[in-house]
Parts: sequence; C-alpha cells; structure tokens
Amino acid sequence: MNKNTGESYGTGDLNLAAAILTSGVPPEAVPVKLIATSSGKDYVRFMMRDTSIDGTIKTSSLFGAWDSFQTFTKEQPDFFFTKIMKFIHSRPSDCHSYIEWCEHASAWLEISMAACKRYMTGNPKIWETSPDSEPAYILGFIANRFWLLDMAKNFQKTGNFDVMTERGKAIALISEKLSKQKREYLISRM
Repeated sequence: MNKNTGESYGTGDLNLAAAILTSGVPPEAVPVKLIATSSGKDYVRFMMRDTSIDGTIKTSSLFGAWDSFQTFTKEQPDFFFTKIMKFIHSRPSDCHSYIEWCEHASAWLEISMAACKRYMTGNPKIWETSPDSEPAYILGFIANRFWLLDMAKNFQKTGNFDVMTERGKAIALISEKLSKQKREYLISRM
C-alpha cells in the first residue's frame, strides 16, 4: 500500500487491470507483482491505486461493476466502463495477440486497421485528443493491456518476484531480493 494515496488494489485478471487503468486509475509505483508459491502455483498481481487521477472514480466501484457485468451494463449502458467491458466480453475466443485485439477493435469500432494504428501510435494519440470517445476507451484498453503484459514479462525475465511462504496459518510475501539472512529471519518469526 502506498501511504500517500490510500489503499492499493490488486487483481490477477489482466483484462480487468487494463480496463481499470483505462478508466483513469493510475498503477501503483510497482504495477506488477510476480508471486512464487511453495506449491508451485505461481501467479501475477496487477496493482493499482484506490481512485482515479481526478478523484471521481473509486477502484472498488469498478471491481463491483466487473463482478456484476450483466446488471451493471443494463443499468448504465452509456457509462465508459460498460463500453470497455462489452468490448472485452464480445471478443472472439481466439483473440490473444496484439494484432488480434486490434482486429477486434477495428470491427467493433467500424474503422480500418490503419485508423486503429494511427489512433494508437500517432502523435497525439486518440486518448489525448478525444479522451471521452469510445475509440479512446477501446484502443486505450488495448494499449494498457499490452503494457501490463510487457511489464509482467520484464519482471519475469529479471527475476523480480516475491515468494509466498506459508507456516501453519501464517502467510507472508517475502521479496526474493532480500538477503538469505533476512529471509530466514522473517520466516523464523512466522
């Protein structure tokens, strides 16, 4: 948790994390945590702050909207987060790569792939010129999704991960970068 900004939120769902970032919620200073467990079931957590940059959106409300997709999208069909969620839920089952997500966005927004590329890589980008437009939300989501994915891959390459250790009912996350002496001390205190 970052004491200057309030509570931290984390999720292992890459699409949810990217959708929340697209909503204006900034990532934490360390946006990705790779967690190795003693059971061998390693996982990733994407970390974000508790409110949007402008203070108008609570991260907890976006988690709630995500969890109640059907109800939320019916109650708030024009809300930008609804548009992002509908875009994500409508993707083809074989939509995995950057190009496949862009093809899906091209069809969803009814614009050419060239326009998608121009909107995402141009200077300025669509989310800078038309931040409240549907293309800004959809293409911003894709940009955030692959930025988070690249961050996770980079952390994996550099060995930047925490180890989850369990002792009875106690659970602790211990950085792999701690010295052996400090790790052993922490484990002995569990």
